[in-house]
Amino acid sequence: MVCAGRDQGVGSGAIVALKCGQRVKTGANGVRSGTKCGDWTKETIKNPPTKLWTRGYPLHGLLYTSRLFKRIVVVATGSGIGPCLSLLYADVTPRRVFWSTPNPEQTYGAKVMKAVLKADPDALVWNTKERGRPDMVALTYQLVLDSNAEAVFIISNPKLTRKVVYGMETRGIPAYGAIFDS
Repeated sequence: MVCAGRDQGVGSGAIVALKCGQRVKTGANGVRSGTKCGDWTKETIKNPPTKLWTRGYPLHGLLYTSRLFKRIVVVATGSGIGPCLSLLYADVTPRRVFWSTPNPEQTYGAKVMKAVLKADPDALVWNTKERGRPDMVALTYQLVLDSNAEAVFIISNPKLTRKVVYGMETRGIPAYGAIFDS
């Protein structure tokens, strides 16, 4: 599939608005009308187009800044692995992965598990149904030490994000997580 538009090279970590073809019906507020939101997604998955057009300029999310570092640790809990997948697929920055979630393969499927293990064959995938909740700060810090990582990126809930970021920063490790004040 080809992405066309102002930026021909939409890379990992980029957030773009997509449309099929060069015209799309929008309402006065710029929101697409005429179909339910999920209908476009379902149809696109069922009948993938050969070309998608981007609207506006790509925006870059938190994980895009990971390219500033030589080695990183990516921490995710539950469905937080979703936003991390583009970074894992891109295979740009060497990284270790720590993913804590209940029943990872059963919940997210073999394809997601395969992507995580391809990105980091020694990924720490913690099944909370079998092992309970881990000490996220201690295990993250251990991964930083073992891999000589320069920074930590976490995608989780607000409370755990703040805890891990604080835990890393107090140990002198740059750590980044989503801002939840918007």
